[in-house]
Amino acid sequence: MNDQPNPAEFALAMYATACESHMRRDWREACHALAKALRQELESSASRATLATAAPAQPLPEPVKPAAKPRAVKATAGHFDMTAGSLASALRMLAKVSPARSTIPILSTVLMQAAGDVLTLTCSDLDKALAIDVTAPGIGDWQACVNVRDLLAMVAKAGKGEAVKLRYDDAPAGVRVIIGAVQHVMTICNPADFPTLETGELYPLELDGAEIVEALRFVSPAMSAEETRFYLNGAYLARPAVNGAHRLHVVATDGHRLHRWEGEPLDAKPGALIAESPVGGIIIPRDTVKAILAMGGDGAGLTMTGNAKYVTATAGPVRLTSRLIDGSFPDYMRVIPTSHAYTMTADRAGLASAVANVATICDTDSRAVRFTLNHAAGSLALEARNTDGGKAAATLDVKADAKAWGKAHGKKGEPAPVAPESLEWGLNASYVRDALASLTGPSVTLDSVAPSHPCRVSCADDARRLVVLMPLRV
Repeated sequence: MNDQPNPAEFALAMYATACESHMRRDWREACHALAKALRQELESSASRATLATAAPAQPLPEPVKPAAKPRAVKATAGHFDMTAGSLASALRMLAKVSPARSTIPILSTVLMQAAGDVLTLTCSDLDKALAIDVTAPGIGDWQACVNVRDLLAMVAKAGKGEAVKLRYDDAPAGVRVIIGAVQHVMTICNPADFPTLETGELYPLELDGAEIVEALRFVSPAMSAEETRFYLNGAYLARPAVNGAHRLHVVATDGHRLHRWEGEPLDAKPGALIAESPVGGIIIPRDTVKAILAMGGDGAGLTMTGNAKYVTATAGPVRLTSRLIDGSFPDYMRVIPTSHAYTMTADRAGLASAVANVATICDTDSRAVRFTLNHAAGSLALEARNTDGGKAAATLDVKADAKAWGKAHGKKGEPAPVAPESLEWGLNASYVRDALASLTGPSVTLDSVAPSHPCRVSCADDARRLVVLMPLRV
């Protein structure tokens, strides 16, 4: 008889003890133990044994979540009116900009500016401001600031089609929220205290809405969240000269991977946002990029303007204004390899499936997958291990070429070296999956100078998108 306690039951016992003791340290330890035990239970030994003993030449199982699944696209922000459902949608968007906890009370409010038949709602966190126009016939001319989350709570409780009326009272000063037979009186703050962003003169971005959304969505996975290198926490827009023509580049990197989107050649326009100037380019903050993608939908009707300090995005009745990151983006052109010693082309969906299945055995803190390319045989072997000794492997047929190895690694006056039969390098599985999901086309090409150098990932039929991945030691 097995006397060993069940890990899940033991963790649950610790969890219950921590709840009774009300000690924060015990609480944390019990939660960690419970999560670890549940993960061990979910990862059954049978599935691990199947992955570990699977023959490399066997067909790959279908992934649970294909990496090439198309991204969901939200609809472009449309019309807003004074029905409860429509007004609640606008307030939810605004609440994402207003800080939930702030030492400045005015930042927790929404500025309501009524003029004629339009009510403009604005929220700000000092770095960015979001404004939404709501159709409100007969609302009058007044302005006030009320708590945005309190107003949202009132409106969200009403039926979606129920009419909401807002009335401004002078004495005592307040805003009446009338929903059916219920009236709420909200205290107000002085609208003169609400922060404003003085943007100055703005210039248009030389891209249509669909291209803006396409570029920002492609580079967004590579935006860094590291606070120490704040200048990487966003998307960089530059206009370098490539082969004698200026092209708009949208770039993001976290130091381990780089995504670059390249536009068509642009005419030199002095009134354009990204023109030749001392700043060289602009860095749009990560949160602003996410907000633009959320409000832009498929890009229909989205426009962007900006200058060296601010950027604005407009989609119908929604207007976003944001400060830019004040910093110098690194010279990304030096990171992108301009030559290669070997290259391989594989089916994009097949490679994504292989990486997804092999990476299931990786530890959560180490997502390294070993890639072994046999260019003579035209095969690519993938292998992953974990700290418990588990192993997963898979093999794919690829088109490989290492003819440029001798030219890339040869020395003047010496015979050109021959490429090794097998080339091994390691890559982060999560980064590879993000790259394959962001690219388009049926096939994908990976090339590099050597396994210890950055690896380029691209599609032959889409020259706009390029991913650069830094190698890992495996």
